[in-house]
Amino acid sequence: MGGHSLLATQVIYRLRELFKIDLPLRSLFENPTVKNLVERIEGILAVQQLQAVSMQMVEDREEIEL
Repeated sequence: MGGHSLLATQVIYRLRELFKIDLPLRSLFENPTVKNLVERIEGILAVQQLQAVSMQMVEDREEIEL
């Protein structure tokens, strides 16, 4: 594994920094093509966006109820 695992770690680190996501190292091995990896990242970003919208709705609701 040696060099390949080090490169994989660097790729995941850069993707995490670029997209501000929690991307496990195994994602690189579970999604061996760029297309699959992009789909995985888009899925994570979509979930994060939904969570952010949901949290904003809760905050807005709390402000109205007070």
